[in-house]
Amino acid sequence: MSGQVSVNTAALPSVSTARSVANPSSSSAAPDPAPAASPQAPFLNPQMTIDPALGITVIEFLSSTGAVENSIPSQHQLDAYRQAQAEQTTPAPGTVAKG
Repeated sequence: MSGQVSVNTAALPSVSTARSVANPSSSSAAPDPAPAASPQAPFLNPQMTIDPALGITVIEFLSSTGAVENSIPSQHQLDAYRQAQAEQTTPAPGTVAKG
């Protein structure tokens, strides 16, 4: 081996590097730059959280404002998990604890 690397760029799209240059003799002014967007804290979409009471990971899909729109498992499923967990930890009505 000669230690040289050959890259085939024939299949790569060409990128134009040409820039528009304003004509200095032109009387028109340069366009105003776009107004700066208000700073907003970035957030990941979707985001993953851990429900510590259930010990499961929840994937939350967010709206453009950051509010939770959907989740996996759904809110209904999370409520069912919580209810099942509560039923396992509390004795059924009418049972007597042995001891």
